[in-house]
Amino acid sequence: LQKVVTANINGGHVTIISSTTDQEILYTLSGSSSNGSLTINGNYKFTMHLKGVSLTSGNALPALNILCGKRIEMKMMKGTTNSFEDNAMNTSKGAVYIKGHLEVKGKGTLNVTGKSSHALKVGEYCQFKSSTGDVNILSAVSDGIHCGDGSKVAEDYEDNRLIVNGGNITVSNCKSDCIDCDDYGTAIINGGTINLNVSQSDGTGLKADSIVYMNGGTINLNVTGNISEGIRYCYAGYF
Repeated sequence: LQKVVTANINGGHVTIISSTTDQEILYTLSGSSSNGSLTINGNYKFTMHLKGVSLTSGNALPALNILCGKRIEMKMMKGTTNSFEDNAMNTSKGAVYIKGHLEVKGKGTLNVTGKSSHALKVGEYCQFKSSTGDVNILSAVSDGIHCGDGSKVAEDYEDNRLIVNGGNITVSNCKSDCIDCDDYGTAIINGGTINLNVSQSDGTGLKADSIVYMNGGTINLNVTGNISEGIRYCYAGYF
């Protein structure tokens, strides 16, 4: 692996670049920093094990910055709490920024705080598998969870899906929407429990630019904003 992975360390900020095109790499994240971030770039899918990591970014980067446009599997190891928080200087629209596809699993806990824009920003689809534990979006300046890269291309709707098969997902204190499936995105709820607390006056709990499919699971909505909405979708296409 040393031949295909290089790492640059600058204080608490780590950048990893992988050149592999046929070998899936496993990264294990642990430890903490109040002024740190992790950036991973490459052209092949990989897996992350979150094993008690806590990062608060002190520069213009997300706390977790994944620039690989492939499938990223994130496993929260059982019994661990993992936290990511950015700051107002972040320019990547997410405290946790995933360029490609994100698949979350594992019986640990994930806490995300977005102080610049979204808390969790995924460029394509975001899937919470049946084995997912607790995911807490503690606050966000914009959306809590945002799927889509802003291309506004109707043909990309399948790439901008939110899929929830399990887990206990709680989103609170967002200044825009709790969950937004952008770019003609769809939301598919098959299981799990989703707790959406809408306090912004014009915010939405679950917003999809095309269709919301409710096949199972539970959505708990606490909507207190003056003109806020619980669930909003548009069958015909983009708003």
